[in-house]
Amino acid sequence: MITPLWKEDSYLSDISNKITNISYVVVDLFDSLIFQKYKNSNDLHKLVYRSGLKKNIFSIEMGEEYYLNLRMKFQHKELQEEIQPSLKGIFKKFPLRMVKRDCLLDLELELNKQSCYLNPFVYTLLQTLHDEGKSVFLTANTPYSKKQLEELFKHVGLSEYLYSDIYRDFFENSESNIISFLEKISTSKLMNNKQVLYISNNKQNISVAEKLGFQTIHYNILATNLKNPTDLESLYYEENSDEFYMIRKAVESTKTVINNPFFKVGATIAGPLLSMYILKVYKNLIEEGITLVLPLMREGELLSEMLQEVSKFSNNKSLEIKPLYISRKSSYIPALSDDNNIEDILNFFEGIAISINDLFKLFEIPYMDKVHGQKTLYELKSLDLKVYEQIKEKYKKLINIKELKNSKLTLIKKYILDNLGKHRNIATIDIGFNGTIQSNIEKIIETEKYRLKHYLLISRDGIVNKLADGMWISSYINGEKNCDYKNDIIRAVDVFEQLVVGLKGSTLDYKCNQFNVVPVCENLLYEDDEIKNREAIREGILFFFNILLSMNYIEFLEKVDFSKLGQMLHRLIQYPTKQEAKSLGLLSYSSNFGSLSMHKIIENKQLKFDAEYKKVLLHAMDSSYLSSSICWPQGELSIIDNMYSVENMKNTKPVQYLRKISIHLNGNKCARVGIYGAGEIGKVIFESLQFLSLQPICFIDKNKKLHDTVLNSIKIVSPTDSIKLDLDTIIIASNTFTDQIVGDLKKLYGNDFSKLKIVKLNG
Repeated sequence: MITPLWKEDSYLSDISNKITNISYVVVDLFDSLIFQKYKNSNDLHKLVYRSGLKKNIFSIEMGEEYYLNLRMKFQHKELQEEIQPSLKGIFKKFPLRMVKRDCLLDLELELNKQSCYLNPFVYTLLQTLHDEGKSVFLTANTPYSKKQLEELFKHVGLSEYLYSDIYRDFFENSESNIISFLEKISTSKLMNNKQVLYISNNKQNISVAEKLGFQTIHYNILATNLKNPTDLESLYYEENSDEFYMIRKAVESTKTVINNPFFKVGATIAGPLLSMYILKVYKNLIEEGITLVLPLMREGELLSEMLQEVSKFSNNKSLEIKPLYISRKSSYIPALSDDNNIEDILNFFEGIAISINDLFKLFEIPYMDKVHGQKTLYELKSLDLKVYEQIKEKYKKLINIKELKNSKLTLIKKYILDNLGKHRNIATIDIGFNGTIQSNIEKIIETEKYRLKHYLLISRDGIVNKLADGMWISSYINGEKNCDYKNDIIRAVDVFEQLVVGLKGSTLDYKCNQFNVVPVCENLLYEDDEIKNREAIREGILFFFNILLSMNYIEFLEKVDFSKLGQMLHRLIQYPTKQEAKSLGLLSYSSNFGSLSMHKIIENKQLKFDAEYKKVLLHAMDSSYLSSSICWPQGELSIIDNMYSVENMKNTKPVQYLRKISIHLNGNKCARVGIYGAGEIGKVIFESLQFLSLQPICFIDKNKKLHDTVLNSIKIVSPTDSIKLDLDTIIIASNTFTDQIVGDLKKLYGNDFSKLKIVKLNG
């Protein structure tokens, strides 16, 4: 059984059935690669000029962040001219990247070797096919040379799949395309009397493949709520309006930018702009007079533009969007100690509406800028980057933190808090990676004990969000960390209502009886068009469970009226098939849930789950662990693309569990630990164990190509060879096929298996 990393359960059985008798698999891969943003404009400028690539670039719009759109259609100047006029208004700054095909990949790889990763579905599928012994041909509808593609695939860990003469012939012929490749395969002697499966997201190619006698699977690269661009009608735009046309055009034009099937808030620039649910929440927040705290970067600017347009359709016609921009850097709120780098402090003041001259005055610097003095640092940065850098350098030379008196430091600190104090209601949208905004707000709440009336964090980066132990959406009433359970859950339920039920009531003034959260869900369950709303229902219920369970409020959960909630969940998971229940369970995998809470909920007698559904849900919990939330399910790829560093991983559930077993391992000075899985998760586990002062003996992996090689200074061995190493503990570094791995080890070790301690990451 393939453990899926996406929610299209109908595809799962489709894939499981189709790979059984298949000998060869062709995967149309290129649209599955996700390309990340560049570090900043200076990096790209330097690279372009240093590499002599400038003459090859059609058009690169300058901004804080850079994306390269790798779709063929954007590599033609005519299409550039056709598309750009339609991207007016809110998308006037939308960064279309058009570069010539011969320099595109070189530019990408030179700038950032970790520039792309596979979407989790394709990654899992390829791993499964590989383990099943299938011959996999990777194809890509792109004119890149074979050398360029091999370089690209190498960085996403796919080099082992590139072993086909047909593949090589295909890419050496610059006039070839996927369809001609399929035709060549269908007539090849190599494929004679062999069954071939073609997997793609391109309907035209799928159609051709079917005519050629291939079995096919079509996977959707878009998020559920963007499958059909016309779904965006449920925003605040009429179908025939200019605004709606622009959004629809933008969706159609940016499919590769948002080509992760799990996108909700999104890792890319299109994420926060085009998620309907999130925009509805933003709209309500704005109407309630909430100040939106946006990252000081390209996405923040674009989101601000989008919100300006959304505000036009608000009931409050006088509504004005005035977002508070803050720096994305981790040193956003400086502690103002002797150890501070002045750069940290200036990064903070970029996000505050203080003029350059007033900032000089604040630090008692005898300097006034007559030309730019009335502008803020952020405004100047947008207008003239060169002058901005000059003024920052001037600050650095003139300000000496160590020479500032304590009284002055206190005054500056007070200024910072007073400035933020104007924003009594703050909702912060974390668009970027690594939870920097969360940690910065945390400094206000914890270090300064500054009280915010209502604090609502909307983020996809739950694992590293220390504010609420990995909650996807958290609330702080009056800035108190140990706030009342009732108030906390009312806020959580309120956001749940905004996301799923759809803008009923007021964001801040939602009224409900104590712990009476069920009616919110029931309203949606009994919609007339249940089939149409099923996806939203399931997502909503799971989102709600995510909030409940991630808080680990066992005492609170025991007070909830589970009889109604149980009936509601029964109704959900029994309709229309048991596959739905499976999907419900598989969607539930998340570090946020916490094994203890999830098991306690499922085993709760009032819920009255029957044995089969219990088994499905518990299996889902036990087989997966690495998700930040229902809205951004992470798989192994979240580590591959460095979304979370090992430092940040130290507080996640798997590593907490490793910390628990460290007593057992440290207690035995001769402990011999092996890590089953030499992939990216294995590397993280290795580093995590070292952090716990534990030194593994070896990696264990089934891949023969890896045997007798060295990873992180220790040897990779086969499962059979691991027996000779006299291990007493094996940690399974995988969130899929865990039970199968344990079963294989049991057979392999025989009677000695009972001497082993098997550690699963989910506990």
